[in-house]
Amino acid sequence: MKHLWIIVGLALLPGLGNFAGGRVAEFLRSSPRLRIALNTKSGILIGVVAIELMHEALNNLAG
Repeated sequence: MKHLWIIVGLALLPGLGNFAGGRVAEFLRSSPRLRIALNTKSGILIGVVAIELMHEALNNLAG
């Protein structure tokens, strides 16, 4: 059971880092170029995660 919590904790770290970065960007003044870069990064991250998860989902639903 201890290993499960370690895995869950490690899986949540990227999401927490993304959330923390979003909060920092929300409250600090930034240039428009930085905002565009952050939005682009978020879109790429969501796209990569969706592609990775789609393969697993299609394999599970193939039956």
